[in-house]
Amino acid sequence: MSTLKTIAKNTGWLMIADIISRVLSFFLIIAIARYLGDSGLGKYSFVFAYVGLFSLFSDLGLSYFMVREVSRHKEKIQDYFGNILSLKLILGILTIVAALIIILFIDNSKETVIGVLIISFATLFLNFNTLFGALFQTFEKMEYISWMVILERVITVSLGIYTLLHLSTITTLFLVFLASYFTIFCFSYILAIKKITPFSFKFDVGFWKDLIKHSLPFWFTNLFIAIYFRIDAVMLSIMTNYEIVGWYSAAYKSLDALYFIPGSVIVAMFPVMSRLHITNKAVLKEVYEKAFYYLLLIALPIGIGTTLLAERIVLFVYKEKFINSVPALQILIWAEVIIFVSYLAGYLLNSINKEKLFTYTAGFGALLNIILNLFLIYYFSYIGAAIATVITELTIFVTLFYFATKYGYKINVFKIVIKPLIAAMVMTFAIFFLSSLHILAIIIISALIYFSVLFLIRGVGKEEVDLIKLIIIKN
Repeated sequence: MSTLKTIAKNTGWLMIADIISRVLSFFLIIAIARYLGDSGLGKYSFVFAYVGLFSLFSDLGLSYFMVREVSRHKEKIQDYFGNILSLKLILGILTIVAALIIILFIDNSKETVIGVLIISFATLFLNFNTLFGALFQTFEKMEYISWMVILERVITVSLGIYTLLHLSTITTLFLVFLASYFTIFCFSYILAIKKITPFSFKFDVGFWKDLIKHSLPFWFTNLFIAIYFRIDAVMLSIMTNYEIVGWYSAAYKSLDALYFIPGSVIVAMFPVMSRLHITNKAVLKEVYEKAFYYLLLIALPIGIGTTLLAERIVLFVYKEKFINSVPALQILIWAEVIIFVSYLAGYLLNSINKEKLFTYTAGFGALLNIILNLFLIYYFSYIGAAIATVITELTIFVTLFYFATKYGYKINVFKIVIKPLIAAMVMTFAIFFLSSLHILAIIIISALIYFSVLFLIRGVGKEEVDLIKLIIIKN
């Protein structure tokens, strides 16, 4: 099977899982918004954003480093996995303690502190699940990741909605996450031993030092990315209130459902790109350019369509109580469009051993985002947070694209964007013409028009159709 087809197959597995996962997650967010209101959604978003920032200190980039190194030298898996497992346990316990101490100085209300405690322990198991996922990714067993992702979402969302319907308390909802993450941990542990490799905790301090030294660039990258992904919810809760956080989160969570597309592609491509950097740089360049085009081809109509239909989307999903989310959604969608292609360039740098450049870029982006948020939230509230996110993502994309070009992976963006842009313009006229229809009908018909035009002007051809068939048939 060719490299592109291998990536397509693995991407297909991940996309199937991620689509199901994010659709189910979106139903849960809708349920939270409707049963707990804007304040409840705001508190939910704050707790996860807050704990998520601390959870990064339990990984230190070890999982990403393991994927890159073991995908090249699989005989080293037991040493890497056993030592990383031990490190993550120690770091995870320390981060739980730190999160609980600091929350007392931010919001010491009983409900918030208990929420942070529960989700901190839940995240400990989630981080172990992430490590198991990295193990499956290393051996390109994306179907295992898919099974675990789907199972976790089914458990969390079904129990979560049941809890909201019968109890309507945020604390019991947090307990659902703890139970779900622990269940997946047990299943992942068994699957890893049975299907990949036996392992045990290892405590090689010398190896730990070497691991941390080489994984820190990956960790700093993830830390900085998490800061500008999550700091806005934390800063909004401190500078405004949970209701406003709820409006912003409603828009943000709507877009989070789209991240499965670039996320699936990048997870599938990273071990392949890492290997191609050693074996065939010419093929790596081809793979990178193709992926860039496909991601841009998908992102552009999503950005235009969401901007035009934002009000109808919010009213359909969240009802009138969240009408204030509309302008945030119209702005944030363009951050999502940029994310589609920027992180592809970032993980290209990771795969060619230029991960420090991704780290520096992400660090600058995090600092820029905090500064912009301090200024823009003060003057424009949650709209300012949305603007800060777009400016940050655009800055990161330009920087990463420059570095990728500098090290031999140049792409003619203007040439690539022409055909998708033509198709998107036709789709725009169609949206206005179809405005009297139901929102779901508009989305479906507009998407069909976009891809039909793209096919007619040869924006997609036989190769793309064959890849889509491979994803559908093989998965």
